Amino acid sequence: MIKRSGIFLALALLALAGTARAAKVGDAAPEISAPFLQPQQEMVELTGHVVVIDVMASWCGPCREELPLLENLYQKYKARGVVVVGVGIDHREKNLRDFVHSTGVTFPIKHDIDARIASALNPSRMPSTFLVDRAGRIVSSEEGFSVAGLKRLHSQIEQLLTQSAAEQPALAKPSN
Repeated sequence: MIKRSGIFLALALLALAGTARAAKVGDAAPEISAPFLQPQQEMVELTGHVVVIDVMASWCGPCREELPLLENLYQKYKARGVVVVGVGIDHREKNLRDFVHSTGVTFPIKHDIDARIASALNPSRMPSTFLVDRAGRIVSSEEGFSVAGLKRLHSQIEQLLTQSAAEQPALAKPSN
C-alpha cells in the first residue's frame, strides 16, 4: 500500500507539473538544492561545468535501463569536468536508495522529495535528461530513454567540451 501511494504521489506531481511550462532550451537550469542520497557526496559548483541532470524514479523501468549507461558516461567524462546529477522523485527515500544501490551508480543523486527540482524542469516522462552548458543554460533535453538519445547526449557533451562558454549556442533539441 505504501509503495502504491508513493507511486501515486509521484504520478500526481508529474501531472501537476504538466500544467506548468516545461523547461526548454535556453532556460537557466534550476538550482539543485535537494539533499544528497549518499551522505559522502559533495556538490561541486555547477556553473562553469557541463552538467547532465537526470530526473528519475525507482518505479521507472526505463530509468533502471538508463542509469548504468549514465554511469558509463559519468566515468568517461568526469575527468574532463562533466558533472552528472541524478534527481530522484521517489516519495520514500528507502525506495530510491535501494534502487540506486541496485544500479551501482556512483554519481551524485539528489532526493527531490518536495519536487522542487522536478517542478522547475517539468518533465513529461521518466526518465528525463537535461544537458546544461558552462553558463548554466539548458542546451538540450531528452524525455524518456533511448540508445539514440544517449548517443546524442555523448555527441552534445563532446561539442560543449570543445567550445568556450562564450561560444556555446543552445543545441537544438532533436525531435523524438
